[in-house]
Parts: sequence; structure tokens; C-alpha cells
Amino acid sequence: MATIAAGLCLLALFISTVGGGHAITHIFGGGEVGWLVLCALTALPLVALVVWQRATHLQLIDRMELLSRTDLLTRFPNRPTFVKRAAKALTRSTGTMLLLNADNFRRINDEYGHTVGDMCLETLAEHIRGFTRHTDEIGRLGGEEFAIFMPGLSVADAEKVAKRLSEGTAINCGSSRVPLTFSVGMTRAGPHTTLDEALNAADSALTRAKSEGRACYRAA
Repeated sequence: MATIAAGLCLLALFISTVGGGHAITHIFGGGEVGWLVLCALTALPLVALVVWQRATHLQLIDRMELLSRTDLLTRFPNRPTFVKRAAKALTRSTGTMLLLNADNFRRINDEYGHTVGDMCLETLAEHIRGFTRHTDEIGRLGGEEFAIFMPGLSVADAEKVAKRLSEGTAINCGSSRVPLTFSVGMTRAGPHTTLDEALNAADSALTRAKSEGRACYRAA
């Protein structure tokens, strides 16, 4: 688009010269009509360039806004975005709040390095996607901690999801296969609770899951 606009600008410079201008006006019968056509042809590439720059600017703004709301590694909403969306969802529906913490993640970073650690987080994010719905609010709160609010889900179904999430997955690292599991805390939440109350209750349950062996879920 920029190349086309530049070419049109060069054309505009040519036709705006005395010789080029007289040639164009002559084609269109001369007089005022010819000069109006000349002015339009001269302005057209400039207008096209302005429109292109405006569209590019708006796309850049949209991209920056998306990046400000998203965790780049997992492509989940970041903590501020999750807090905003989950708080709003809580006012509309009762459901289950899950708080997940990847087990022994510091050991993985120490033993295999942070590059493998990042790969593990990406793998865990895909694991979460496999057991969640498009209506669920998901976020990476920071480090190896994630949160999910699942509106409208029954207790029994929420427990099944929590169990499957806690069982985790694995990633190949050279000749080793690194197991990846979650400790999960869960609690019921809805219009009767605030987001802070829901997260605090889920965090208490998460602490129990970690102290009772990890790779499991506990309910508040």
C-alpha cells in the first residue's frame, strides 16, 4: 500500500507540472473541468496515503491494547484483565473458582533451565485449554499460578475438571520426560461473594492440596 501511494504521489508531481497539467486538462476538454480533474488526481494519492496511515495507526493501537491485556507466553489474559473479567462474571452467575499452582516448578527451572520452564508453562496452558469452555474466565496470575472461574458449572462437574487438571501432563526434555501436575484449590462463588473472597477461599484450599501431597485438588 505504501509503494502504491508513493507511486501515485510521483504521478501527482508529474501531472502538477505545467506541461503535465496542460496535457491532463486538454484530455478532459480544458477549462475549469479539466483543472478540477487535475486537482482531484493530484489530491487522490495524498488522501490514499492519509487513509492508509490512519488505518495502520488504528491497527497498531488495537495490537498494543491486546498486548496490554494478554500474557505473552501463555496467551491467557493477564492478572489485571482476569480480575476485571472474573469480578464482572461473578455478579452474573454462580460457579466455581479454581486456583492452580504448577507443582515443583522451581525445581524444573533449576534443573532444566528457564527456557524449558517456559515450554512447561506453555504446555500447561494447553492442558488448561483442553478442559475449559469458551465461557470460562481464565488468567495467568503470575509465575506458575493460574485462575479459572467456571460460571454455571455444577459442583460435581467442577470436581471432575479440577481432578483432570491436577493430574497434569508431561513434556519431553531430551531423553527425559518431565511430569507436569497442578495443585488445585476450588470454591463455589457467585453474586454472594466478592472476587477477593473467592480467591482467598480457593487459595486456602490450594494450600491444603500442596501440603497433602500435590497433584490433587481440595475444596474450600
